[in-house]
Amino acid sequence: MRACADDEIPVIAPLAFVNGETLGDIDGIAFALFPRRGGRPIEPADPGNALWGRLGSLLARVHCVGERAKATARLTFHPSVTTAADLHYLLSHDFLDAREAKRLERFGSDLLETIEPLFNDVETIRLHGDCQHTNVLERPDTGVFLIDFDDMMNGPPVQDLWMLLPGRLEDAREEMEQLLEGYETFRAFDRRTLALIEPLRAMRMTYYLAWCAQQAKDVSFLHHNPGWGSHPFWSKELIELETQLRVIKGEDDIQ
Repeated sequence: MRACADDEIPVIAPLAFVNGETLGDIDGIAFALFPRRGGRPIEPADPGNALWGRLGSLLARVHCVGERAKATARLTFHPSVTTAADLHYLLSHDFLDAREAKRLERFGSDLLETIEPLFNDVETIRLHGDCQHTNVLERPDTGVFLIDFDDMMNGPPVQDLWMLLPGRLEDAREEMEQLLEGYETFRAFDRRTLALIEPLRAMRMTYYLAWCAQQAKDVSFLHHNPGWGSHPFWSKELIELETQLRVIKGEDDIQ
């Protein structure tokens, strides 16, 4: 994030301490300090909104910084790395009963077999990682800027684009074209990687389940997610995962 700020890219960068570092430590708890900035989440209401092109340009500039080096301490968003690890975490703990676990295991095995070859020879760079519209704010004085780099990772550039779309690619072709038009003003984009969007969606779904599972014993998490881990919860999640896999395979109509 600091590198983006140094290139005058609109992000909210952490403040430097007296020693020049941006990461502090108190009793083993790491922390950073950020300046307070207001703004509202972007709402690009229609495909013709010029905001789509501006978002594409912003992400391209971020990716120009991201391609300069790998984030060695961050995740690499790849089926054989993160998705395999997420599935292992879910299956190696008592989050599901035996029948539900068997379904998740079948889903995971089929998913990895299906999508791993699609990521061969795909460009991997440092990304924002969680580039949804709530993490892009707009201010009258400075325009749009990115916040919340907590999930920064290494992965294919398309990961930062598809999460901004209002729906599936089939229903948001105009929005994607506007994004890419802005993006390609600053950086080349391999349009073949648009085929990774639905696999990336399945990976994101699996990643989020594993992330929630790691919070499952936290009192605050359970207060805000009272049904998490119940049989109805897993029944719904497994259906959604299996449906997404059929979409990837072209066996199910996209709703």
